[in-house]
Amino acid sequence: REARLCPYRDVPCRVPCDAVMQCRRRDAHEQEKCPNRSVPCPLGCGLNVRAIDCRSHVANDCVMRLVPCRVGCGLLELPFGERETHEQEVCIQQCRWEGCAKRVGPLETREIHEGFLCPRRVVECPFECGIVGLVAAHRDVHAKYQCPFRLVTCVCGASLMASEQEAHEDAETGNCPERLRRCPYDTVRVAGREGRRIEIEAEPGVYLYASIRAYNRANDAFKLVYPDTVKWERLSDLCFKFIDKE
Repeated sequence: REARLCPYRDVPCRVPCDAVMQCRRRDAHEQEKCPNRSVPCPLGCGLNVRAIDCRSHVANDCVMRLVPCRVGCGLLELPFGERETHEQEVCIQQCRWEGCAKRVGPLETREIHEGFLCPRRVVECPFECGIVGLVAAHRDVHAKYQCPFRLVTCVCGASLMASEQEAHEDAETGNCPERLRRCPYDTVRVAGREGRRIEIEAEPGVYLYASIRAYNRANDAFKLVYPDTVKWERLSDLCFKFIDKE
């Protein structure tokens, strides 16, 4: 009886562990005190672990343990199992500008990149020409070589906008003193014949037609023969175009 039935006999833990206790206390030991008993994770990850390993599991292995975001967004209590998704899909995202494949995070860093650093961000022309879709990577080239509002220097030394340069240097109507000019007598003749034809816009929508018959060098005027009159006029004072072939 003492060996098999007595509740006070000494018996080993059946989990097992190294403990020996009275038989009457064994069930309580195995269920509540044995370091090798199986217990559920207190964080609710679904795993059963040895009681002796529970603290280490909660601190180092449990997917439900709380950890900080490593990207630096400031989130300090994030379930470990969700951290990778959070960092790669929430914290770190692709730059919003088309053509930039860079992934940046957290949000504050991404906003700085998109607003000030991304070479593909859309910017305004420094001369405010109104171009649409200009990206930062092309801004300097646009401002130096392409912008119609950029300042250029004519061969005569005048500083003017690029959009005005062609009119300034125009052989017929420009005001650059160094511009190339065609001989005024060539303006009178075409294909060996005198009487070049021009169309003159006298006022918006009103056009007159005349032929050039002579040139007066003294006052830089041309003799224009209209259907009903003849006048000596400076071509630079008129808005005209040639309507015959050279």
